[in-house]
Amino acid sequence: MGTSLLAKSEGGLGVLNLQTQNEALLLKYLHKFFNRQDIPWVNLIWEKHYANGSLLASSSLKGSF
Repeated sequence: MGTSLLAKSEGGLGVLNLQTQNEALLLKYLHKFFNRQDIPWVNLIWEKHYANGSLLASSSLKGSF
């Protein structure tokens, strides 16, 4: 690991690890989605793509195969 990801007090630049921050944000969104929180974007996706309440709806599969 380079010194840029260390805290300033440890001799680094105090720069956040963006990969870790991105993964944390994605997990936060997945948690909101799978727990069907009452948030407009969550409701929209569930209503549009998972109308029967199941994630694995064969009718929603699209493609040439």
